[in-house]
Amino acid sequence: MFHHGQSSLREIRLTSWQLGGRWFLRESGWLPFLSASLATIFSQERGRLLLDEQKWQRNKSTLGLRFGAGVDFPAVRFLSIGARVGYTLMDDFAAPIGGRRQYNGADVRLAVTWQLSG
Repeated sequence: MFHHGQSSLREIRLTSWQLGGRWFLRESGWLPFLSASLATIFSQERGRLLLDEQKWQRNKSTLGLRFGAGVDFPAVRFLSIGARVGYTLMDDFAAPIGGRRQYNGADVRLAVTWQLSG
């Protein structure tokens, strides 16, 4: 396990699975939308002390909400290219990951979307 006050090498990974919906503001041409989703956020922190080969790992998870907006530009029948902005609100992790208990914040995304219906 990590010992405070000693230098370490560590890797921090945050992964989120989201389930939600989009509300399109137009029906044809470029497609602006609003979105909301429930997010499960998984974290993994692993590493080792610089002067010791002993490795350690800590995993935590929490729930959150993501709100956003974006625009899709249809490219071909089942494919669109778009941009999204959003903000994720999340519960604190039970223990710090990377020195922090929460990772609320904004994000900007570029996307290629495969449409399941035409």
